[in-house]
Amino acid sequence: MKEVTIYTDGGCHPNPGVGGYGALLIINGKVHQELYGGFRKTTNNRMELFASIMALEVLKEPCRVKLYSDSKYLIEPFNSEWIDGWKTREFKKVKNPDLWKRLLAQYERHKIDFIWVKGHANNTHNERCDILASIGINKHDLIDENFENGISQNIFIKTENIKNLEKTKKKENLIKKGDFCKKCMYPLIVRKTKPKKLENIKHYYYEYYFWCRKCQTLYHTDDAKRYPKNP
Repeated sequence: MKEVTIYTDGGCHPNPGVGGYGALLIINGKVHQELYGGFRKTTNNRMELFASIMALEVLKEPCRVKLYSDSKYLIEPFNSEWIDGWKTREFKKVKNPDLWKRLLAQYERHKIDFIWVKGHANNTHNERCDILASIGINKHDLIDENFENGISQNIFIKTENIKNLEKTKKKENLIKKGDFCKKCMYPLIVRKTKPKKLENIKHYYYEYYFWCRKCQTLYHTDDAKRYPKNP
C-alpha cells in the first residue's frame, strides 16, 4: 500500500459561524497537495472532521495513512475505539453524524493511524494547515447544508414546519442575531444606538442595529423600533 502523511486543521469564527478547513498531503517526504475551503456557517468541530474527510477522499486507492491533527475531537473516537460503539448505535445521540459516517467510510477503506499534535507549537505542517483554514474562512463560499437545516445536530424538523421554515428563509429583510452580511457574508454584530432627540418628522427610533465589521454595512430591523410616548 502507498504510504501517505496527512496534516489537517479546521476553524470557525465565531463558533458557530464562518468556518474553514485546510489539509496537506505528503508523499515521499514532499508536499504533494494542499486543500482548503470555507463555509458561510458551520462549527469548529465540523471543520476539523471535514478537513480529514476531504484529504482522505482525494486518495484514489487504499493507502496506509498517518493523519496528524491538533483536534482531540477528531482523534480520540478512533484511538479510544468509541467509533465502534457509535457505529453499532447508528450514531444516535452523536452530533455531526453525517460527517462521522463519511469519515468512517474512509477509515474502513484505508489503514489510518490518527496522531494528535499540539497546536501552535512550531510544527511547520500544522501551522501551514492553520493558514490554509484561515484562507478558507476568508473565502467562505460553500454552504454546510446539513448544519444549517439541523441534521448535523441530530435535530429533525417536523414535516408540517418545513413550509414555514422556507417562508422565513425567503424574507430577505429579516435580520437577527447570528445572521450574516448580505454583501460579504461576514457575521453581523449588534450595536445599541445612543439616546438622541427625535426629529419632528420622525415618530420612532431604533434601539439597536446590526453592523458588519468587514464592509461596514448597517442593517435596521423592525424589532428594534421603539415608539416613545409623547411628553
